[in-house]
Amino acid sequence: MRKPNFFIVGQTRSGTTTLFAQLKQHPDVYIVHSGREHLPPFFGFESKIRTEEEYLETHYADAKDEKRVGEKNTDNLMAQTSASKIHHYYPDAKIIINLRNPVDMMISLHNLMSNSIVIEPILDFEEAINAEKIREEEERLHPGKYNPNLFYRKNARYIEQVKRYVDLFGMENIHIRIFDDFLKDPIGSYKKTCKFLDIDSNFTPTVPHENKRRVNRSRTLQSIIHKNRENKIEKILGKIPKIQSLYNSINRPYATEDNISNEFRQKLKNDLKPEIDELSKLIGRDLSYWCQR
Repeated sequence: MRKPNFFIVGQTRSGTTTLFAQLKQHPDVYIVHSGREHLPPFFGFESKIRTEEEYLETHYADAKDEKRVGEKNTDNLMAQTSASKIHHYYPDAKIIINLRNPVDMMISLHNLMSNSIVIEPILDFEEAINAEKIREEEERLHPGKYNPNLFYRKNARYIEQVKRYVDLFGMENIHIRIFDDFLKDPIGSYKKTCKFLDIDSNFTPTVPHENKRRVNRSRTLQSIIHKNRENKIEKILGKIPKIQSLYNSINRPYATEDNISNEFRQKLKNDLKPEIDELSKLIGRDLSYWCQR
């Protein structure tokens, strides 16, 4: 049974789904997607697999002679125990971490939780951020009450998340992908990842832009669709050509504006600056432009 030798651990809303789609096309790569709505996770939140043997059988039974075998699960960056658990089982693994301007990431994550997954009742982004302290206290008293992705500011604590992996795996075994680089040069960014994984960088995949930000005309309809996405009716409908595109055009058009004021955006940037400065030193990349006006 093949064992994983690389992991895409996060950050959420930072191009990991696009990278997953690109690497899945590569003949030298076998990659799976684990997490709460995909294959059952072994690392991260809500781990439902108890043994390595079960993990390997569930995730990599179809892997053959690919040079790189791995998984994508963005929970593994935020979850405090993931780095140590991955290192315990696979200390020689390569780690890929996608990072995006944390303010933009939080806005995008809030949109996902309120418009796609439809579990965020607070539609105003600023109000959702301000509710986080109350949610943290309620979560302390009642563990598991909230989905971890409803803690937007906690998701943006990049320095402590990245440092957990650097301390265990070493910077030489970690590949940091900055979202801005991907937007400017998708293929160039992809080739750097291939070189890090020591696979053929001349293979050129299609470059889909996955998970673009959308809004709902009807949250109720989207909630029904999302909750029933795995039932028989949904699977039958999914076989109808262009049914997803039709549904998106009817109820889920692309969003054109952020739900945030310039003043609050700058306040978040100012609050995040000390963490971003520390992160810049850790990874050897000046990210101070994330905090500029």
